[in-house]
Amino acid sequence: MSRQGCNEKRGDRKRVLASLQADAIWFCPLLAVHLALTLPLAWKLNLWIDEASSLATSGKTLLYALRQAFVYELQAPLYFALLNLWRIPSESIFHARLFSVACTVLMLILVVGITRRYLPKLHPAWLVAVLAVHPFTIWAATEIRVYALVMLLSAVLFRLFFDGFLAATPQHRARWGYCVVALLSLYTYYFLGFLLLAQGCALLVQRRWLELRVFVGGMLAVGFSIVPLLLLIPSQVTGYKDGEHRLQNLKMGLRMLSWRLQELLLPAKWPPLAPWAVWILIGFAVLTLLLLGRQLRHLVIPAHLTMWITAAVIAVCLLAAYTVTDTAFLESRHTTVLFLPVILSLFTFVATIPRQRAVAGWVVVSCFFYVTSLAVTYSSPAKTGDWARVAAYLMAAEKEDQPILVFQPLSAVPLASYYTGVNTLLPIPQPEAFRSFHDPDSLLKNENQIEAVLAQVPGEKDHIWLVTDELCWSINLDLNCKILEAFIAKHYEVEINQIFYRSQVRLLRRKSLSPPSLVFGLNGDVRFHNQ
Repeated sequence: MSRQGCNEKRGDRKRVLASLQADAIWFCPLLAVHLALTLPLAWKLNLWIDEASSLATSGKTLLYALRQAFVYELQAPLYFALLNLWRIPSESIFHARLFSVACTVLMLILVVGITRRYLPKLHPAWLVAVLAVHPFTIWAATEIRVYALVMLLSAVLFRLFFDGFLAATPQHRARWGYCVVALLSLYTYYFLGFLLLAQGCALLVQRRWLELRVFVGGMLAVGFSIVPLLLLIPSQVTGYKDGEHRLQNLKMGLRMLSWRLQELLLPAKWPPLAPWAVWILIGFAVLTLLLLGRQLRHLVIPAHLTMWITAAVIAVCLLAAYTVTDTAFLESRHTTVLFLPVILSLFTFVATIPRQRAVAGWVVVSCFFYVTSLAVTYSSPAKTGDWARVAAYLMAAEKEDQPILVFQPLSAVPLASYYTGVNTLLPIPQPEAFRSFHDPDSLLKNENQIEAVLAQVPGEKDHIWLVTDELCWSINLDLNCKILEAFIAKHYEVEINQIFYRSQVRLLRRKSLSPPSLVFGLNGDVRFHNQ
């Protein structure tokens, strides 16, 4: 190699190093803020039933995790396999959540390059700042579920899609990488297929025929590689449909989609807007963006509008999935695949603002509302069930020979992670077996099942504890709360009723006992004492 070539390489390395050092000046503080929010919450927040399910699925062998992903979780298997390997050094809840934290950190790193590719006029710090404190990002980072990995894979796909199909000189290596990541994405989360379809539609709208041909060829190869999934998906969808069918309609789908978009776009938990108001705001933003995009005069679609096309196609796919099936596929967590495209679409509009001070002001105000929203949401840090506090309360208030009934069975799993008291946890109608998503043996059918559970503990059982969560429906399945409540009303009276975050603890006294006298119990709650 000539001396001139060596000097050029050294010069390139110096420029890259200087660029990395310049990015570190602003990126490291933003990353520190993100970690300051996620790590304490990952440590403090209680386990809830979905996370307990993830731990049970990934808690044995790798083959067991793969099997349970298909049979019990009714999901693609890769996340659970990775979680199984991740948990080898430690079985703690905090360590399991660190996998999600690592995914969001890597996503923030990738967003720097994504911004420079799609939105070169926008400084990456603004987008990273919003994502670092966005409540949806913080929520995903503290979940032992697939959602943070979905965000990371979305970011990787956006990065490789630009380098392989939108760049002035597409990179063949990026195209190969895109196909590999696309394959991994489909084995991780089925809805990431909507992102792949949307990016193909973006090439079609932009009339990049050569790139589209290469893209379709790559996706055909990916499609051939997921044949095992295609054979299993119908049975998994059937698993979701077990129970009573609750057919959806287009009107309800549009309403729920507007709520999901509002959650992603607005910097605080505002009261739900009417669906028509959300769609008018989105239409106004799109129209304004099109008017500002002077490149559209000659019907040339600029690369940065890929995000708008992608978000629109994914939204239509989610709406179709919700409308065609009879399952609740438009809850917040199911729209994770829409998160990054929507935020990037928002910043496509922000990038048209000519003054950087105005952009900075908007970002600062948004981040203020995001952090305020987080402070309100986690002011009393707890996830659904609040099982750590429930267990602490039971251990402080219980006496021996007071069995603890837990309804539904899956709620007993996270509660058992915290409860170390003197009594026995008795799931109704039986302990969760993790055999299938809607296990008919785990469904309460009659009062005799409750009597059978109580018969497992010897003694009179004049006092029992009852722990319930807020769920009476699971997807389409009626959990039959009314049977349990009817049994309690017939045979017991409530001495203590303590409310937690989306759960309830009651001390029940058999009706044949003498009436109690009123006293005040723990935490100021009203309790009775037998005379």
